[in-house]
Amino acid sequence: MKNENEVMGRKSNEHIRKPEILSHAFRIIAEEGFENASLAKIAESMGVSKSMILHYFGSKENLFRELLRYMFEQQNHPEVGKDFSEYQDFNKLEKLFDYYLSQDYTNSHSDLVYYSCFYMSLKDSIMKDEIRQAYRTVDEPFSKAVQAYLDATEKKKIDGEIAVQIFNIFEEGLDLMTTIDPERYNREKLVKIIKQMFKKLLEGDEAF
Repeated sequence: MKNENEVMGRKSNEHIRKPEILSHAFRIIAEEGFENASLAKIAESMGVSKSMILHYFGSKENLFRELLRYMFEQQNHPEVGKDFSEYQDFNKLEKLFDYYLSQDYTNSHSDLVYYSCFYMSLKDSIMKDEIRQAYRTVDEPFSKAVQAYLDATEKKKIDGEIAVQIFNIFEEGLDLMTTIDPERYNREKLVKIIKQMFKKLLEGDEAF
C-alpha cells in the first residue's frame, strides 16, 4: 500500500510531471514511430518506472490522447483570444494567416506524431473525439478573430466559423502535400495564393 505522503506528493507534482512525460512521449514517437513507442521506452528515457507513468495516465491509450491535446496546445497562437477588437484591421488578421501557414507552425509538431494520431483515430473512437475537440479548441478563437473583422467591415457574405473551416482545408492540404512532394508543391508560392484567395473570400468576392 502506498504511503499517504507519497500519494499526496505525486498529486502535487502532477502539473510538472505530466507535461514532462508528454514531452518525452512526443520525442520517442517522433524518433521511433507510434507502434514502437512503448511506455517502457518512455519511462527509460526519463529514468523513471513504467508504473509512475501509469499512475498519471492510467494506460498507453490515455497517454496518447493527452499527448494529442498537448500537441495542439503547443500549436495555438499565443496572442489570439486576448483582444478580438484588434482584428478589425486586416493587417492584424493577416498575421494570424501568416502564422498558421508558416513553416514554423508546421515544424511545431512532428509529422510522424501528428499523423500517427490520425491513424490511431481510425481505430479509436475516443481518439477521434479528442482530435475533433482539439481542432475546435484551436478554431474557436481564430473564428472569433475572423468574425471581429467581418463585423467591423460589415462584410456579411460568410460566417467567421465557416471561413476558418475553409482555411483549415487549405492549411491541412498545404502541410500534407508539401510534406509528401515538396518539389512539386512550392510552399512559398502556394501560401501567397491561399492568402489572396482567403482575402477575397472575406471581402465577399463574387468569384466565391
